[in-house]
Amino acid sequence: MFSIELKDRTAPVGRGAIRLGDFEEAFEVSLEFWSPEDYERQWRQALEMLIDGGDRAALISSMTDPRSANFLFWWPAYRDGDDVVFQSGVLFLEDLEETFDPARWDAHVPVRESVAESGEPISEWRVPLTDIVDFVGREA
Repeated sequence: MFSIELKDRTAPVGRGAIRLGDFEEAFEVSLEFWSPEDYERQWRQALEMLIDGGDRAALISSMTDPRSANFLFWWPAYRDGDDVVFQSGVLFLEDLEETFDPARWDAHVPVRESVAESGEPISEWRVPLTDIVDFVGREA
């Protein structure tokens, strides 16, 4: 099963939730820079990229103004055959070679790595692509 949604749209900080198979996590959503509709639009775009055969995308779960922010929270997602593998992540904007452009978020999704610099495995959640197709169809 897969889902991502905003459960509380109250500015300045709302609440969202993502379900990846049996795993569910709630998260805070900054609503000062992006509106709830901006998040939902970005999520749909990212999921459609994966459905259409893209090898990677990301679901941004909290975006603040990149001109003053140090980081953003997101869920990088990687197509792996008939599955999509998700990781929970923080994108540190100061580490980017170019300024982060929210309209071109996909340019900053890194290649999938399964092991952190420390040598520890990176937590991943595998979801059948059909679950994502079903979710996007329900949300249409």
